Amino acid sequence: MLTKNVFILMLICLVMVSCTKEDEPVTETPVIHSSTLDAAEDRSPPTHCTSDIYDDALNVTGTATLLRTNNKISMTFHANNLTPGNAYSIWWVIWNKPENCAIPNACDVGDFGITQTVEVDAMFAAGHVVGNSGVGNFAGSLNEDDDSGSINHLFNEPPFALEDARTAEVHLLLRDHGPAIPGEVNEQISSYLGGCDTNACYEPMFAIFSPDCGL
Repeated sequence: MLTKNVFILMLICLVMVSCTKEDEPVTETPVIHSSTLDAAEDRSPPTHCTSDIYDDALNVTGTATLLRTNNKISMTFHANNLTPGNAYSIWWVIWNKPENCAIPNACDVGDFGITQTVEVDAMFAAGHVVGNSGVGNFAGSLNEDDDSGSINHLFNEPPFALEDARTAEVHLLLRDHGPAIPGEVNEQISSYLGGCDTNACYEPMFAIFSPDCGL
């Protein structure tokens, strides 16, 4: 009788252990899909930078800002001491590989001589005729891979566009197209050579945003 009772108890325990194992939750290592990582990257917050605007004598003449996102840059350019009635345009100068400049990550006009090494491109950003105040307020944006406003063809160079909105070195160049010319204003405020057959065009001001601006 004792042996039978012991057998029954052992059987009951075996059944209980079996049920307990089946009821235990199974812990799995979560799988992070690449689409999830891409979505998180897309939600990365924009970064904002401010830079002084300088004239040819390196006097501060205003303030510029640059906003970087994962696929676009946007700028404002607030300049003082402009000539009332003159047409002005703003140009992006994008250095995609600033580490290859003569002074790494501090590109200058001399680096245009190695355009394909530094992958520099210049593209239209904004433009208008300045009013009586002599103050110019400009704003514009540029998407990655958009080379539609490139002027590299004027220098027999291929367009490079903006490759990485987060890390490119960005210069903003103000171009003075001289007094507004009736019938040619649109060209003066939107093209690099607009009005330059009649007026003397030149670049009196600029602002610079280093590659680490916003990182």
